[in-house]
Amino acid sequence: MATISVLTRGNAVRLASIVGRPGQAELADANRGRFALWLPVWFGIGIGIGLYFTLPVEPVFWPSLGGFALFGLAALFLHRARGGPFFALLIAATVTAGFAAAQFRTDFVSAPVLEREIGPAAITARVLKVEPIGKGVGLTLYRILVLRRDFATPPDRIRLSVRSTKTQPLPGDLVSALAILRPPPAPSLPGGFDFARKAWFERIDAVGFSLGAVKIVERSTGGGWRIWLARSLRRL
Repeated sequence: MATISVLTRGNAVRLASIVGRPGQAELADANRGRFALWLPVWFGIGIGIGLYFTLPVEPVFWPSLGGFALFGLAALFLHRARGGPFFALLIAATVTAGFAAAQFRTDFVSAPVLEREIGPAAITARVLKVEPIGKGVGLTLYRILVLRRDFATPPDRIRLSVRSTKTQPLPGDLVSALAILRPPPAPSLPGGFDFARKAWFERIDAVGFSLGAVKIVERSTGGGWRIWLARSLRRL
């Protein structure tokens, strides 16, 4: 009784934490069955994705996919042991999965990028996105018809800056313009923001500016979920 009376509240809390602290074996046993929850954590850290973007050339896709399958099956074979080799294989599987995912995404969004400046070029296209830029707007165009043969195939999307906003187009509208087009710019400084890489993953194959106002050929009320989303964001 005397011993209990001399315990302060802080000492009692510390004593309870020491007595109730499980050992490594108990901790591992308590977390048995929860290891799969760490898979998105290791994947989200982005080690494999970061490794992919440090490579100077595009690697072959199948080795990374095969490595993911190999490490994953080996980890599945050792999942009952829960030892060091199991965790090492599990981490290796998530890293190679990230590497393969980056490769797949890069190949999935690939589109013919403009190699040199062209223009003036007459363009007819649908408006996908409208964004304010200074005193003008930035239009992301898709379903493009470029009235020149500088592209082997029509580009997927074009980012166009428009200074004149007398008639403002809306997402889904069919517009025409006379524009100067260029390849997406590379970083202006070593290690700077890489707009070309960002444009690649947004499937923007060329950027440029219009010579004068953009003419609205046809107003649209449909256009699919992308147009609906762009109009909703514009209203917000």
